[in-house]
Amino acid sequence: MTMLTDYEVPTDLAWEIDRSRLKLCDVLGEGAFGEVWRGILRPKYAKENDKSAKEIPVAVKKLKPSAQEKELIILVGEMQIFKSIGEHKNVLKLIGCCTGLGPLFVILELCPYGNLR
Repeated sequence: MTMLTDYEVPTDLAWEIDRSRLKLCDVLGEGAFGEVWRGILRPKYAKENDKSAKEIPVAVKKLKPSAQEKELIILVGEMQIFKSIGEHKNVLKLIGCCTGLGPLFVILELCPYGNLR
């Protein structure tokens, strides 16, 4: 996504995930300016062909290419709220995020039974 903006996405190394660990698989849903993808998160220190390393299924929120700066700010705000809530049994868990060199990805736990509809 190429978005012309002066807005700088805040980086928090405690939550940062290297993009090379993430594989986007398919779109689970979309809204007016964003998409949610099913993805796979590879373990941090696993070797490329290590079959014993456990991959984690995740949901990845990202903006559509047509999104504007205001939508980026909204997604960053959502990411910050997830960070401040932490872990709670009734709230979707933030796994991490990708904020550098590329589009913003907010990586969340994947709910096994889908959305609330």
